[in-house]
Amino acid sequence: MSENPTAIGQRSAPTAGQTRVVRTEELPWQELRPGIRCKVLHRDEAAGSATVLFHFAPGAQAPPHEHMGLEQTYIIAGSLSNHGQASLDTTALIAVDPWRMHALNVVLTHRHPRRH
Repeated sequence: MSENPTAIGQRSAPTAGQTRVVRTEELPWQELRPGIRCKVLHRDEAAGSATVLFHFAPGAQAPPHEHMGLEQTYIIAGSLSNHGQASLDTTALIAVDPWRMHALNVVLTHRHPRRH
């Protein structure tokens, strides 16, 4: 049987360029609307996917919207309400299936840990 170089567990060594490092502190914040800004960490136009870091100010609201693909939101600090559901706190992961209408409301934010 021939070796398939793309099969998981079949490579004997990493391939050059397979890992991307993103220095998030070097990326600019983009203001989306008052109280909401983001940094695009990775975008794959062919797959229609992106990894985006959001910052919501206290009381900020993302209006009802939907996405063509799966949306996953991981709360690093603070808490939010996802389309009226109970408040979700730090370390919660919210997964919204494609084409599902949803909205976000920041309930409370906490300051980021002090940088050294």
